Amino acid sequence: MPRRDRGAAATSQSGKIEISRGAIAAIVRDAVRQSYGVVGMAPVSFSRSLARYIRQDDPQRGIEIEVTGDQIVITLHVVLEYGLRISEVAHNLMDNVKFAVEHALGMPVQAVNVHVQALHFSPE
Repeated sequence: MPRRDRGAAATSQSGKIEISRGAIAAIVRDAVRQSYGVVGMAPVSFSRSLARYIRQDDPQRGIEIEVTGDQIVITLHVVLEYGLRISEVAHNLMDNVKFAVEHALGMPVQAVNVHVQALHFSPE
C-alpha cells in the first residue's frame, strides 16, 4: 500500500484544503535559499544520504516537516558559511522560514528547529 504524503489541512465552510509535505518543503526550500549564510542542506540521516546518490537531487533534502492538528514543526539540517556568526544566521533562517510558511499557508508554525551539520570553508 503506497504511503500517503500527509501534510497540512485547513477546513472552512466551503470545504477542505490539503497541502502535501512536498508543497510545504518547496516553500521552506525557497526561504532557505534566500537566507544569508546558508550554503546548502545536509541529509537528515545516513539512509537519506545514501538515497541522495541514487536520486541526485532530493527536493526535501535536509527538511523534516511534522504536522500536528493545525500546527507545523519544521526541522532543518543545514550547512553554513564559515566565518559568520552561527547563532545569528540560524535565528534569521528560523524567522525567514516561519514567515514564508505562515504567509503562504495562513497556518501557524509552532517551531523551526535548525541543526547545523557542517561549515563550508570558501577559498580565499
